Amino acid sequence: MAGGLVDFALGTDTGGSVRIPASFCGIFGIRPTHGRLSLEGVVGQAPSFDTVGWFAREAEILARVGEVLLGAQVVRAPRPRRLIVATDAFAIAEGATAAALYPAVERIATLVERSEQRAISPLVPLSDWFTHQRAAQGREAWATFGAWIDRHNPRFAFEISDNFIRGMRVDDAALAAAREFQAARRREVMEMLDPNTIVLLPTAPFPAPLLGQRRSAMWAHRTAISTLTAIAGTLGAPQLSLPLAQEDGLPVGLSIMARPGGDEMLLAFARRVRGLIQSNNETRSAGKSSSLP
Repeated sequence: MAGGLVDFALGTDTGGSVRIPASFCGIFGIRPTHGRLSLEGVVGQAPSFDTVGWFAREAEILARVGEVLLGAQVVRAPRPRRLIVATDAFAIAEGATAAALYPAVERIATLVERSEQRAISPLVPLSDWFTHQRAAQGREAWATFGAWIDRHNPRFAFEISDNFIRGMRVDDAALAAAREFQAARRREVMEMLDPNTIVLLPTAPFPAPLLGQRRSAMWAHRTAISTLTAIAGTLGAPQLSLPLAQEDGLPVGLSIMARPGGDEMLLAFARRVRGLIQSNNETRSAGKSSSLP
């Protein structure tokens, strides 16, 4: 899609595999509410987190695909009336990325009646969300593929092998703690997120990394990325990445998130946001043109 070859595409998102490519490539991408779409015919990895999402070049196409897959009319979705800017999520992003996203945050706030800045997780750091999701996801992935790996001894890249080894070593106590943590965070955040509230957060903490970096550097990058993507994964919530900013010419995505079941509201709001951004850009371009002699 970033190359203009197709209008939309499907993708699976367990730990961010729709949201992060959407951010890095400057396109729209959505991870729907967990369990909202059937996974029939999909080779799963971690059932508690697996979803089927989709990408599109335009917000209108993203919404039209959503109407087909979700069996709903996006045009009838309610408008959000409250906006939360997740300060703890923005703190994970690199400073230049957060600065690139904030003008879009300010413009989006004009579309909502009330907005506030607060932590999405006031009781525990987001790093704990990542720790517990990694434990549960890794254990489930080993349960899915462990017997096959044991039988065939396949060769994996270093990071993939590490994921499976860690998953194999997650014991029952750690898995139970992860399940308890997930349930507690869902209770906590559902009190904050009523059906008319959306959350803004960076999709990724930085633009796409350059090729050829050392594995040690990429490890730190992966941890920061997964800390952000673990939020929606833990909550089972829908998250939609909007291509609204650039940093040094590279795309960076801004995400809108709702409570589970708010998929249609996000798709409808993405269309409104895109229209506002395009209108503002056209106004600024016209202003620059009119000032010329």
